[in-house]
Amino acid sequence: MKLMALALLITATAHGSAQQQARFPVTPQQVAHALLRHGLTVADDQVSLVASIVASNPEPQLDVDSVEPLNAGGNDPRIRAKVKLVCPQPRACIPFYAIVTWPLDTVASQLPKLAREAVVHAPAAPIAMRAGSNATLIVDTAEMHLRVPVISLQDGSVGSRIHVTSPDHKQTYTATILSATLLTGSL
Repeated sequence: MKLMALALLITATAHGSAQQQARFPVTPQQVAHALLRHGLTVADDQVSLVASIVASNPEPQLDVDSVEPLNAGGNDPRIRAKVKLVCPQPRACIPFYAIVTWPLDTVASQLPKLAREAVVHAPAAPIAMRAGSNATLIVDTAEMHLRVPVISLQDGSVGSRIHVTSPDHKQTYTATILSATLLTGSL
């Protein structure tokens, strides 16, 4: 009798663990619904998932993180885009990609929306200060105003924080680049 009760307890515990770890596949229909919430009309059969994705609940909320066009038409009568989706709830799902395909003749009204959603990687800001450059670090406090000669240890653009060192390399500082020869920071 005790052995049977123990077996039932183990089975119930294992069953409870399985329910806690249940995973549900994310479907193209759920991706299409997320895109529709963001103003992009797409049929389920126009969505393909790059990999099998699972979520912690059967109806996960999906947010569109970015849309990146993969082609601009050309000889292909379709527009394809790589869509990055995320679950805003922690641990609901991992970020993932889906490929969405629209026929050119039906996507004309969505092109402005696609352009707004597209991930446009802005070119990196031009490097204002190169590693090894001589510069002046300005330190302003209520009690003092210092101008310290320094040498840049890193490349950086205006507004970025970099490490600099004193000319004798005995002190290092973190400073914000103001121009090609001027930084601000604290000692």
